[in-house]
This record gives sequence, structure tokens and C-alpha cells, in this order.
Amino acid sequence: MNLMISAMKKRPKKCPSLHEIELFVIHDLQRRSNFPLGNAHIKSCVRCKIKYQKLALFYKELDRQLSYPVSSQVINFVQHLEQNRMSLLILELKPIQTNTSDYSIFRTKIIENESQLKASTGSHNQVIVRIIQNANSKSGCFTVMAEDTRFYHNVELQFLNARFSIFTNNFGYGTIGFVPGAEINNEIIKIIPHHRSS
Repeated sequence: MNLMISAMKKRPKKCPSLHEIELFVIHDLQRRSNFPLGNAHIKSCVRCKIKYQKLALFYKELDRQLSYPVSSQVINFVQHLEQNRMSLLILELKPIQTNTSDYSIFRTKIIENESQLKASTGSHNQVIVRIIQNANSKSGCFTVMAEDTRFYHNVELQFLNARFSIFTNNFGYGTIGFVPGAEINNEIIKIIPHHRSS
């Protein structure tokens, strides 16, 4: 046992990992020190010294780049993104009449956020419509989600009061023009299978 302990004492210390060297670099750059004061190994080990110096150069360059003022191109790009923000509308469709094979009737309710949607009491006949739209391009897309395929699979959704229709593909997806949320809240929707619509 004593021989094992003495052998462990004589064994050279392992090199620190790259992550540990990186932490030394960050610490020393903050203290404005060229080498880690408390780590003699990095000073004496050629491999670790090279890793340390490369990481130090990287972080010094990063610090220099971050100190530059933001260019007008970046500001314009961010403003462009801000102007073209996408909006999300979530509609919960509550069933009024679903016992006919020709069509089903629902009343819409705008859901403010996902947590409100989860708290909402669901049923087998419940349908959720998510509409993603861009006010500038006046266009968007939507997806219809429901347990029952007859409410989203290749159907027409007629907004009776707003007097427009949207159509889904086999997976419940489709495109839509820009629609203000106020126009489709508390709206009556008729869902009709495509092959039955007139």
C-alpha cells in the first residue's frame, strides 16, 4: 500500500483539460495577467502553453471585435426584421353541431397564449387553428389540429360572418391572407369535406 502511494506521488500531474485551460484564460484576461499565476504546469508544459496562448489570442480578438460600434448595416437589418415580425393567432374551435356527415359547425375563440390553451377544457370534437401571418406581405399560413381527421383532412373552413374560406391539404395545412384577429374572434365556422363542398 505504501509503495502505491509513493508511486502516485512521483507520477507527473495530468495536463488540465482544454475547458480548464479556457477558464484560466478567461480568468487571466479579466485580471490582465499573461499567465495563470496559480498554475505552474501551464507555464512549464509546452502543449498546454500553446493551447493557452491560442485561446488567449481568440478571446483578445473577440473582445476587440465586440468593442467596435454597431454598423449601420446591422442596425438596418435589425429594423427590417422588426418591421417584418410574424404574428401568431391561435383559434380554439368549440363545436356547435358535429353530428352531420356533410359539415360541422364551430364557434371560434382567440387564445392569448399556449398556457391558456392547455388550461382550456378539451373534447374529442375540439379543433385548434394556428395562423402565422406577416402584416407587411399580407399573407400567412395555418395549420388545423384535431383528434378527428374529418375536421382537418382535406377540408374547407368557411368563416360565415367574415365571408371567406380557407382550404387544407391532407395534413391540415394551408395558406391564408392577412386576417385581423378581431374579425375572426367569436366567429361561426363551417367545416366541410372538399368532396362535399359546392
